[in-house]
Amino acid sequence: MERDEVWAAYADQKTRVVELLEQLSPSEWNRPTLCEQWTVRDLAGHLTMQGMTIGDAVRTMVREPAVRKASLGGMNRIICEMAKVRARVPIEGLLDQIRATIATPRANPGLTEREALVDIVLHSQDLALPLGRELAVRPQIAAIAADNVLSYAGSWKGTVFGDLGARGYRLVATDIDWSRGAGPVIEGPIVGLLLLIGGRPAGLDQLTGPGVAALRRR
Repeated sequence: MERDEVWAAYADQKTRVVELLEQLSPSEWNRPTLCEQWTVRDLAGHLTMQGMTIGDAVRTMVREPAVRKASLGGMNRIICEMAKVRARVPIEGLLDQIRATIATPRANPGLTEREALVDIVLHSQDLALPLGRELAVRPQIAAIAADNVLSYAGSWKGTVFGDLGARGYRLVATDIDWSRGAGPVIEGPIVGLLLLIGGRPAGLDQLTGPGVAALRRR
């Protein structure tokens, strides 16, 4: 998939997320997500961060003590606290900022459009599943995101994902021609497999096969 096609897929999925957010009640904005330390509102704050420059990040760190303190805990802590800072604006303002990142797609420093796609596909499910909402992802797009996450193994990009121990299993999608790895079979929709390799235990609920029981025991 070419760069422009990836950005088009990113825009499509982010538009779906905005449409979901627009439907939420005020209480749902305070509900937890699959991202342990984020509410829906916090995660929405994170979605405004696409395209931030290093200068933007430095200015936030200077201005916000919580973000400066988080810098001692590494990149994940910085991202976590910065999202909470950006989530302070009114809901309509958050939605406007997210829409702006759709209209002017730009990768964050050190990343590409493919990391942006992984981010929005995974976070769309982080939002939707705990709310009991369905937010569709095209299987082809989820497969591209899954391959990217697998390719991050051993690199600094992989440090943002939890390790559920999915390596050593045969991952087989049931809704697209996609399979990876070797070992006991874990099968199901590609989105469920993406959640698994992206460190989300909730993905197991969508999956079957002998590998699932073994993975749960681990």
